[in-house]
Amino acid sequence: MVWIPPQIWPNRTAFILGGGPSINNVDFSLLKDQRCIAVNNAGFLWPGIDVLYFGDFKWGARYKEQVKRTFGGLVITSCHRKLYDASGWAKKINRLRPSGIEDTPGYISWNGNSGLSAINLAYHFGAKRIVLVGFDMRPVNGEKNFHREYVGWENTPKDIHQKYLKHIPAIAADAQKLGLEILNATPGSAITQFKQTTIEEILCIGD
Repeated sequence: MVWIPPQIWPNRTAFILGGGPSINNVDFSLLKDQRCIAVNNAGFLWPGIDVLYFGDFKWGARYKEQVKRTFGGLVITSCHRKLYDASGWAKKINRLRPSGIEDTPGYISWNGNSGLSAINLAYHFGAKRIVLVGFDMRPVNGEKNFHREYVGWENTPKDIHQKYLKHIPAIAADAQKLGLEILNATPGSAITQFKQTTIEEILCIGD
């Protein structure tokens, strides 16, 4: 049975917290009262997160009990393994196209990883503006992501970010067609297709 994400954030701004090393420098107090989707371990960084999303089986298998014990928001996965169907601890959304933003209810484009596919999830929630936080898509001080203990990450190819970046043009093209604004609040991000900004600028703090 396909789970249809409800339009809980109509015309709102949604912040997506990724796994890049720069996420450690984010002042999460700025995001109070904002709609947030956290990807993988970013869901444990701050108690004000609405949605935790993951697509990797190894991540879910390792952190399932911690999520159930500590995370009080909505948990969503695009992993197709039966572990998640049987347990009832995470809603399941299906993957369809490999790249872009899928507008079919209940389906997302995978885009090579959980962070980029979370953009599609925010779209289904009704968001009209999406802000990427912690989407470095490059090594920072030798680190590929902020959670070093992530299962299997040490064995990923050196060019893994280039493989992820190949999906960005399709996301940008679909966003334009759908009237979806995507902003990048990640300093020094390798993603260049979306306007670079800061969380403070988006929230007009200090004006």
